[in-house]
Amino acid sequence: MITFVKAGSEEGDAISRILLKETEKRKYKPKQIVDLMNQEGYPKFKQHHHAELWQALKAKDAKIGYGVYLKEGDWWWYENWLERVRAHCQENKERYV
Repeated sequence: MITFVKAGSEEGDAISRILLKETEKRKYKPKQIVDLMNQEGYPKFKQHHHAELWQALKAKDAKIGYGVYLKEGDWWWYENWLERVRAHCQENKERYV
């Protein structure tokens, strides 16, 4: 059975809130990412390695979607960047273990 609900009605607004609810992406500061990699078994992965990686991959390019400036000079990384860093550490295990 299909039921049509009028847009703008109380029921329609309630359904819209459920179906179209946007969620804020989880964000990480660089130190949090480095700390997570250290906890995951890559103790030699340091902040300068993280900086070298994002610079080499031009990861702060907004078109790529790895993070966001919350205010001038305050960049936060998204989960997909954390996954990319994790893959990098796995690919270069001998360097960071």
